Amino acid sequence: MSLKTGLKACPKACVKSWLGGAALLLAVSVSNGYAQGVRPTVSAGVNSVSARARALADAGNGARARELLDSLVSATPRESDDAAEALYWRAMLSEQPADAERDWKRLIVEVPFSPRASDALLRLAELDLTRNEAAVARQRVQRLLSDHPDAPERPRALLVLARTYFVENDSPRACGVLTVVRREAPLTAVEVRLQADELQQQCRNVHEVAMGAAPDSTTRVAVAPPVTTPVTTAPPVSAPPVNAPPIANNGDSAVFKVIPHPDKPTPVAKLRAVGKWTVQIAAYDTRAQADALVKRLSTKHIDAHSAGSKKPFRVQVGRYATRAEATSELTALKKKGQTGFVAEVGPP
Repeated sequence: MSLKTGLKACPKACVKSWLGGAALLLAVSVSNGYAQGVRPTVSAGVNSVSARARALADAGNGARARELLDSLVSATPRESDDAAEALYWRAMLSEQPADAERDWKRLIVEVPFSPRASDALLRLAELDLTRNEAAVARQRVQRLLSDHPDAPERPRALLVLARTYFVENDSPRACGVLTVVRREAPLTAVEVRLQADELQQQCRNVHEVAMGAAPDSTTRVAVAPPVTTPVTTAPPVSAPPVNAPPIANNGDSAVFKVIPHPDKPTPVAKLRAVGKWTVQIAAYDTRAQADALVKRLSTKHIDAHSAGSKKPFRVQVGRYATRAEATSELTALKKKGQTGFVAEVGPP
């Protein structure tokens, strides 16, 4: 009987014992692979179980998916590619950012050269950046670029590296990294290229510092010479009265457009009360930290909110009936340069 068939036929109580028996076979094959100098790969059984867990999560049964992955993590040999795969998917389907962070950290420590290590490093760097820990995020990215130079995550990692420099107001180095991103990112990496183009707008009149160059305290932002323009006195413009309707732009001239005012102010659209999925941006120990991030996100036209009556206080965007809707919103947020992950709505 295969591992996949056994999991379907086996009742919930025997999942662990089934995986435990499979783990013995996995341990032998993995140890033999290391002894022969062959890089182990993820076994078909582990791939099957992780696929089953993802299907459960997509169907709205996140708790059952995580229970299945808990058993898989316990059953797989430590420090193996199978263990890395199990940890990776348990992190991806975690409800709490702290749980995901724990598994990604364990993955990069126990199996630092597994196929999932580069992705785990990138996701940890993105989490660090949401907490304004730019230096820590940069260390993770630099480790990714050093240990996994050919990883498919390289363009996204370079984008995070550029952002760490922008956070520290080091535009010359940030712009130098963006040049590498624009040169290396494949044409198929549409999202990465769009974000790089948007960040590149901050590089006007900046002397770039090449990526990897030694620190240079003399680097300064190039300031364009002042342009002398004739001073003209514009005719005074009468401001519209306080209760005047909005001004509509009609070609080159501004005109008043009569728009009837409602008797009552239009209420702000409320989040849908239904829907068990959301996009989580970050989580903090205090509500003040969460509210501060919500305020910063509003300047980027991202309608976020804080959730939770006790720590962790979560910063989230939206409520969605399906995981697919939340995933679509996450894609839109990434185009604005904002990272996050899809999660089930937690306790109020």
